[in-house]
Amino acid sequence: MAEPPREPSDASEFVPRKEFDRAQRQIEQQEKIERFQHEAERLRHEAERLKQEIERLRREVEAALRASQRQAAAHSRGEPKAPPQRPRRKPGRAYGRQACRPSLGANHSTVASAAATFTSHDRIQLQGSLSKKR
Repeated sequence: MAEPPREPSDASEFVPRKEFDRAQRQIEQQEKIERFQHEAERLRHEAERLKQEIERLRREVEAALRASQRQAAAHSRGEPKAPPQRPRRKPGRAYGRQACRPSLGANHSTVASAAATFTSHDRIQLQGSLSKKR
């Protein structure tokens, strides 16, 4: 016949030490295996993410190299100005630095005059004078 369920008692069942140690080792090994499996799965996901990052960076480098090797066209120099102006010389002061000498103003008060005479042996003799302007 079936035995009635046992009542928990203060007395513990006797399990041989050898079997207890073996069961304990199996439990620890099973826990280790589970930890390693979780770690391996995490590393697989990390490796996949890093592979995708490497591929993205490779594409960026290739695009940058291609862009640096081709000549820039007019349309690739950025956005155009809102009201573009026709190419021409700018009027007045916007024209830029003048290439000729500036005219002498009122602050120049000395006038020089000189005459050149040729002498023998191709020498030049200068005779001149300075006078104050009025």
